Amino acid sequence: MSNYEKYNTAARLICIGNSDCNVAKEMGVTPQTICNWRKKDEFKEILNTHKEELNRDNWLKLRALSHKAMNKLEELVDIDDSKVNIQAIRLILHAQGYFHTATHRYAIQEMDLENVSISSKLPKLQF
Repeated sequence: MSNYEKYNTAARLICIGNSDCNVAKEMGVTPQTICNWRKKDEFKEILNTHKEELNRDNWLKLRALSHKAMNKLEELVDIDDSKVNIQAIRLILHAQGYFHTATHRYAIQEMDLENVSISSKLPKLQF
């Protein structure tokens, strides 16, 4: 196995959350070897490439989940349960930057929404 292949395998294992000790066991090397590889420019470059790919993949997954979450929120706004509606609306407004000032928080308290809980459908929101 070439150094590139070793570095590539080790970097992939590190990026998915393995410790240096676990990577060393998996690769059949000592933890000190992994430590030494981390100091090499070639390994750093490969590791950064894997991190960038993982970040890009996670961003794409998050984007897809965000779309699903927004669709679900839209359904919750239209459901025939006023408590569910209010919690969904609060979540949407908070995500849009509302409720960051004392005035917004006071307005919510005045509407007596602080004790709204719909634990079976949506977690209690804390703003």
